[in-house]
Amino acid sequence: MLRTKRVTTQNRQLLLELANEAEKQIPVIATNKSLAIFYEYYARILAFEKSDPQRAFEFFDKSLEVYPASENTSICPQRILAQVHGFDSAHLQQFKDVACSE
Repeated sequence: MLRTKRVTTQNRQLLLELANEAEKQIPVIATNKSLAIFYEYYARILAFEKSDPQRAFEFFDKSLEVYPASENTSICPQRILAQVHGFDSAHLQQFKDVACSE
């Protein structure tokens, strides 16, 4: 479903803990594009195992909220989660014309 090459069953929890701590330390000078990338990676870690797809979807949505651009690579994985689980977001409509190859 979502390709996440560096996340494994063995390191997923550690990566989630690191992402959680990193989110608490994001500097106020971080660019929106940098924030979007962070939120996308957080979502991909969450999406690796199918136990919490809603939370992964929400982090993809945060990525699109802070950087609402067609080149944001959260669009396609968020769309996949929406299709599989019936989730919805204003961003899905906003970027409905973006082509996804996944």
